[in-house]
Amino acid sequence: MPPEDQPALDWLRKADDDLRVGEMSVSASPSIYWAAAFHAQQAAEKALKGLLTHHQLAFEKTHDIRYLLQLCETIDPDARVIAERAVALTRYAVASRYALLRQDPSESEALSALALAREIIG
Repeated sequence: MPPEDQPALDWLRKADDDLRVGEMSVSASPSIYWAAAFHAQQAAEKALKGLLTHHQLAFEKTHDIRYLLQLCETIDPDARVIAERAVALTRYAVASRYALLRQDPSESEALSALALAREIIG
């Protein structure tokens, strides 16, 4: 592995970790759906940043999945296919962690978020 790929691989490892934590949150007893949705968003965000890093494309510090996918479209035009569905993940980036800002996602919303993250990670 060339050393210049290490930052991209680091992003992808963290994305995998977030996805695993999200899945563990759903299987916990009781389930923690807000945490599953949050980690799904984080997994998707980190995977996209890993792809952009691998292709040496600069990006702003952000949690905005739509923005990251728009940048990814310059690499792979098929990123547009998932963009409209995946934009829903952005809402879990910050507000889901704060009791006063959040309405906890339902089980189906958390499972959908994890499925989207898996699709993005590919």
